[in-house]
Parts: sequence; C-alpha cells; structure tokens
Amino acid sequence: MAPAPATPVDVVPSSGRIPSLDGWRAIAILLVLIDHATLTSGFPKSILGHYALFVDGNLGVRIFFVLSGFLISLLLLKETDRTGGVSLRHFYLRRIFRIFPVYFAYLGVLAALTLAGLYADSAASWIGCLTFTRNVVGSIRSGTSHFWSLAVEEQFYILWPILLGRLQLWKRSIPYVGILLLPIVICPVIRGCFSPDTLGGTFANKILGYRSILVYADSLAIGCLGAWMFWKSAPIASWRTFHTALLLACLAVLLEGHLLQLASASRTLKAIVPAAEGWAVLGCIWLGTHERSPGFGILNSKPMVTLGVLSYSIYVWHFLFVSFHMGPQFARWPTHDWKFWVIPTVAVSAVSYYFLEVPFMNLRRRFQN
Repeated sequence: MAPAPATPVDVVPSSGRIPSLDGWRAIAILLVLIDHATLTSGFPKSILGHYALFVDGNLGVRIFFVLSGFLISLLLLKETDRTGGVSLRHFYLRRIFRIFPVYFAYLGVLAALTLAGLYADSAASWIGCLTFTRNVVGSIRSGTSHFWSLAVEEQFYILWPILLGRLQLWKRSIPYVGILLLPIVICPVIRGCFSPDTLGGTFANKILGYRSILVYADSLAIGCLGAWMFWKSAPIASWRTFHTALLLACLAVLLEGHLLQLASASRTLKAIVPAAEGWAVLGCIWLGTHERSPGFGILNSKPMVTLGVLSYSIYVWHFLFVSFHMGPQFARWPTHDWKFWVIPTVAVSAVSYYFLEVPFMNLRRRFQN
C-alpha cells in the first residue's frame, strides 16, 4: 500500500511548532517503508507470512491522512484568530510551493529515465499525475502509483478550505461538525458495500475502489474534526496516569484493528476498522502533544523529528528504488536490493529536502510577505 503524503509541520504563529507531529510522521513513513521493502529485489519470500503480522503500511496511510487533516485545519483555524478569515489564495499558494517542486522534480527524473530507455509507463499514468487523479487514472504497477494518496489529499483540499472559508464555518460549530460527519458516515458505508472484486466494471472499480477518495476521506475528516476540538478545548489534563490509560487504549485499538483485518475479510470489518483506526490515531496525536504523555520524549527526539521532516521527500522518492514498480531492468541494481534500498532513498530525500524543498519554503515565505 502506497503512503499518504507527509506535508511537513508548518509553524502555527500563535504557539510555535506543534509537538510530536513530526514524530508521528516518522512512525508513519517507517510503516510504509517496511511494508514496501517486500517489493524490492531479493526480498526473502519465505518470511512474508510472518512479516505481515508486524507490518501495516495501510496504517501508515491513515496516520498521514489524519495528521494532514488535523494540521491543515488547525492552521486555517489559527489564521481566523489572527486575521478574522481564511485566505484561500494564501492556502493554495502554500500547497503549491510545498507540494509541486519535489513532485515535479520526481516526474522529471522519470521522464529522463524514459528518454534513456530505462523506464516505461502508460499515458494514463502520466495524465493521472498531471491532473492529481492518480487514484483513479493510470497503471497500478508504475513508478507513480504511490501518488494515489497525494491525489486523494489534494482532491479533499480542493473543497474543504473553500467550505471553511466561504461558509465561515469557524464561527459555527454545528455546520463545521455536520459537514465533516458526512464523509465520516459515508466512507464506512462505501467500504462495507463495495469492494474491487464485486463492482463489476473498471470505471466503478476505480471510483469506488480501495484508492478512491470515497474510501479514505473519513480519515482526513477525522483529522479536521480533531483540529476543531483541539482549537476549541482547554489544554488536556496533565495527569500522567490519565494519559497513559488513554494512549494504551488507542494503541490497543490500532493493534486489534490490524489483527482483525489479517484474520478476516469481512465487509463489516473493512467498513468499521479503518474508522476506528482513524479515531485512535487522532487520540494518539492529541495525547502526544502534551509533554507529560508517555513517549513524548521519543516522538520529539532528534532522529524522529529529522525523519518526520524528511517524510514528504521520502514519500515522493522511495518508489524510484522499488524494482517491482520501476521495472525488471532495475532488479539487478544494488540500489534496489532489499538490503540496501533504504540508503539511497534517504540520501536522495535529504538532498531533495535541503536543496529543493527548503529554498522553495523560504521563497514561499518571502512571496507571502
């Protein structure tokens, strides 16, 4: 399962950086990388059965979506505190400066490999990438198939900030919550009623299949709803035992959800478990922002923060080293071997972050000022 995009933490002007969010991104990208290691060259097939017990790349996707909904909505709500409204122009400029440079740099590398005869992809995949519809358009076995999750996120953010800004939802809790409850209710119904094996048609399969925004929008909406509660509520209690109990309960839900999905293909579980995971992820994120919560030190340690900051770059570039998606011609390259592929992935991602992302983030700030 491909990862969801990991938009790095922006600064919340009134309170600085939000603790632990980069740490949770680090956990999410680690889940995805461990999951995708099975698609690299030479991965020992003999351990696949046991491997699945400990790896859940789909949970990494859900963490990224909840994080994105939480942070972006909280930034918009904080903006209303400062300015009395939401600037859609500034929001979409922030998204363009943050997402586009690395995204199109990656596509440029694939185009160069195509011209060199080292890579081939369908026209539909290229169209899906250029229109942010990769979740419904293009080949699954492709160096761009992981962009389905970025497409889901961008499709969600075409609509949500407009509703928030134009309807002034920050002033009215009932409409804010009511609009978000729609995907929270509808997505489990769609997951329970439809599956890629029973839809009966290619178009319906893609529109209602497992990469559809109609399957994942509830995770984004849960994050957006969590941002509202975080914005409106007083600081959570500082009693460490309280935090520990709640955090363990959330982690238990995530573990149980993973095991239930491994044990059964029930449509009911497919409908309910992702929703329960979304709420549990939100609970972990919220609890993790408090300095007395268990694991706070780990989530905010330098290695975790660094990995979280690099997570968007890693998300974009890691498929370049997954031979299953890049084609058999890469299978013999040491950069695509299951024992080494993470090294070039992190190296390229670090270069991308410091020499491409950071300059564009600085340019974005100057442009907005």
